[in-house]
Amino acid sequence: MMFSFLFIFALSLALTMPLASTPVLLGLWIILFAMALAASISVLTTSWFGLILFIIYIGGMLVMFSYFAAVSPNQKISLSSVLLILALTAFTLFYSMPMWESIANTSNLYPTAYFTISFLYHPKQAILLITMAILLLLALIFVVKIAQRAGGPLRPFKL
Repeated sequence: MMFSFLFIFALSLALTMPLASTPVLLGLWIILFAMALAASISVLTTSWFGLILFIIYIGGMLVMFSYFAAVSPNQKISLSSVLLILALTAFTLFYSMPMWESIANTSNLYPTAYFTISFLYHPKQAILLITMAILLLLALIFVVKIAQRAGGPLRPFKL
C-alpha cells in the first residue's frame, strides 16, 4: 500500500513537471519527485539504498539548479490553480486504478536479506531504472526549456 502511494505520487509529480514556469519551482518539483522515488525504492529494497540514491541524486540536481537559479532574473513564483488541479486529478486517477494493487504486493516477493546492488538490474525491477532515466532526461529538457539563451550567462555584455 505504501509503495503504491509513493509510486503514484512520484508519477503524478513527473506528469505535472512540464507546467513549472521558473527554475526554483522546477527544482522544488524535482526534489519532491526524488524524495518519492527514493522512498519507494527504500520500501522495495533496504532503506540505505534509497537514502544513498536520494543523496547522490539531490547533489547533482543542487549544482544544476543553483546555477540556473543564479543566472535567471528574479521572478515571482505563483502556483497556478490549473497546475494544482492537474496534480490532484492525476494523483487521484492513478491512485484509484486497480492495477496498483498487484504492484503494491511485490515487496513481499523478495526477502530483504538478499538485496544487493544487482537487485536494480533484475528484469522485474526495470521500471525503476527506466523511471530514473526518464526523470533525468525530463529534467534536462525542462531546464533547457526554461533557460532562455538571450537571458543566460552567454549573452553578450554591452559596454
